[in-house]
Amino acid sequence: MNASRNQAEAEPSGGVPASVSRWGVGLPIALVTLPWTVGAVAAHIVWHPLFAMEGWMWSVLAGVGGAMLLLGVGLYAWCVRVIRRAWRRGDLATTGPYARCRHPRYASWMFLMVPGLCLMSGSWLLLSVPVVMYAATRLLVGREERAMEKRFGEAWRAYRARTGRFWPRRR
Repeated sequence: MNASRNQAEAEPSGGVPASVSRWGVGLPIALVTLPWTVGAVAAHIVWHPLFAMEGWMWSVLAGVGGAMLLLGVGLYAWCVRVIRRAWRRGDLATTGPYARCRHPRYASWMFLMVPGLCLMSGSWLLLSVPVVMYAATRLLVGREERAMEKRFGEAWRAYRARTGRFWPRRR
């Protein structure tokens, strides 16, 4: 990928178009999801008994949530390591968790960390937060994908064809 390295040197953002940061569309996703999260927390506080998980079920779900959170943090840390290495080289990240999934960082948040935290919170209502986050991500990730296609061209198109967006594609 010498051509991508040469282009990366010419672009101040390390090879990624200025319209997308190193961290993709994560901030816009958070900004869309945050108001819903604040509202859900407020509703849980105001109408606590209505949305509370209680008893042995909450204990089990809190344990499952803790495990999901730990798995999500591990996956996210792995993604950060891989994306930083690719970013520095000006290459498309296609190794590690990116070998099978185009957006494992977002997946770690949507499917592991945020649901895990919600389960640990003891509120059924907060389980709506990952659903809102998923919808926001689906709406916003196209911007990042268009920027990657513009930057990496055929390499991106081939990568997109062999990987799933948020889940590994069945082979």
